[in-house]
Order: sequence, then structure tokens, then C-alpha cells
Amino acid sequence: VCLLAAPYIDLKRLSRVLVVVAFPLMLLGIAQHLLSDPILPTASEDGGLYITSWDFFKVRAFSLFGSGLDFSCFLALVTPLFLACALVRRRGYPGRLVSVIGLGLCLVATYATLTRAAYLVVLQSAIVGWILVRGRSVGKAMWAVYPLIGTLVAVMAIIVVPLLLSVTSHDILDNQSLLERLVNWDLAMQA
Repeated sequence: VCLLAAPYIDLKRLSRVLVVVAFPLMLLGIAQHLLSDPILPTASEDGGLYITSWDFFKVRAFSLFGSGLDFSCFLALVTPLFLACALVRRRGYPGRLVSVIGLGLCLVATYATLTRAAYLVVLQSAIVGWILVRGRSVGKAMWAVYPLIGTLVAVMAIIVVPLLLSVTSHDILDNQSLLERLVNWDLAMQA
């Protein structure tokens, strides 16, 4: 979207705003997880605004967003920016050091969300960012690969992971919440 909007939006200004906003948001999210304290209220007094799924054995990082997944969508936006600047920028704003620190904070904040979907979204955005800064043009065939990767991940989550559960620990590979959601979706579709 940024590449298409380049004639209409000042991309340098946009990247500066993202960098300035990203650091405090990432630090807040990491602090929420490390301190096991949401730091901020998780619901408004009238109940109109609340943070979903923030208490998951430990506090999930949500920063100023409505959930850890919403926070990870923001991280998926800034991760390729920091990655591209770390790989390409020698001078200018943000420089390599700021970009490497930002990329590291993005990765830690993504882990702190304790959301497997966040890990996949941020990883895929980082891969796309890396591909775009390689300096070679991206062909049509390459763009067709991305949906196939998403399909492969879905097949792994539904078929391969349950097979792995019999031989591995039941922590990040546990698909119980996925199965519960599939049952709930089935019930909702029947209603």
C-alpha cells in the first residue's frame, strides 16, 4: 500500500512517525509481559472498551491495542520497515543501529504477545520486506507463492501439529484452542 501511495504520501514522514510511535508501544508491550502486569486499565468503566484475551497464564503484550493480535498487526507493519532500513540504510533516518534495535524490539514484542498467529504474521511480513529490498524485481510467480505458504501453514496447524503433539511437549504446539474455535465456528454456522 505504501509503494502504491508513494506519489500521494510523504513516505519519509510516514516512516519517521512509525519509528517514533513504535518504540514506546513496543517497550510498553514488552514491559506488560515481563512485569506480568497490564500496566494500563483493561476495561473502561462503562464496559464499552475492553482488552480481549490479555490474561493467558502470563500477561500478553497488547500495548495500547485491543488485543495481542491487534498489537502484532502493528508489529507486522513496522518489522519490515526496520528490517529494510537495517539491510539498506547506511545513513539517514532511521540509521542501521536504530533499525537493528527496532527490529530486535519488534521480535521480542511479538514473542510477548504469546499469540501464534502473531508469530506467523510478523514472520511473513519480514519475509516480504526482505524480498522487496533484495534489489531484484519480484515476478508474478513469486507473488503466487505467498498464498501457497499461507495454505501450507493452515494445513500444518490442522493436520501436522496434532501428529507432532504425540511426540513433543504441549506448549506452543498445543492446538486445543484452535479445535475449540473450530467447534464454536461450526456451532455459529449452524445457528
